[in-house]
Amino acid sequence: MKYTLWTGILIALFMTTESVYAARISFTIGSVSIYQNNSWEKAKTGQQLYKNNIVKTGKNSLTIITFTNGSSVKMRENSQVKISSLKQNNKTNNTLYLLQGSLFSKVKKSKVPFSVRTNTIVVAVRGTEFFVIQNKSGKNAKDLWVCVNEGLVEIIRNTDQKTMLIPEGKGVLLKKGSVFT
Repeated sequence: MKYTLWTGILIALFMTTESVYAARISFTIGSVSIYQNNSWEKAKTGQQLYKNNIVKTGKNSLTIITFTNGSSVKMRENSQVKISSLKQNNKTNNTLYLLQGSLFSKVKKSKVPFSVRTNTIVVAVRGTEFFVIQNKSGKNAKDLWVCVNEGLVEIIRNTDQKTMLIPEGKGVLLKKGSVFT
């Protein structure tokens, strides 16, 4: 009896943590893949995304990822994004790690923190539209653009935590991972 009770509790806990999804694929064109369960698979509209999933777009492709709070990102061709954070302990923190390429984010105004991380900066927002592009050459890319369409974005450099606010209609180029310009 005790064994059955503990087994039931463990199964319930496992199902609770695994069933909480961070976002879903709401639109695709072309070649869009998701890395999960140690393999790549073709993405499907409506497919749920979980922490540590990686979404990849191919040439002449794009996808839109929609979060549970209604915020969304559009990934352009030859881009890769990792879902880094999600809803945990009744608190949501939507975080993407832009591994390569570009994305346009439309973040709903809410108390839910939203950020995009790259190898050089963190872009933190709460209700805005912005565009991030990391040099498409991949892992060793150093140049990064952040442009704000609506609202205000704070960028935080990973190396020294230096911050900069970027207002609506402005942009910033982070050259070679070191200088705000």
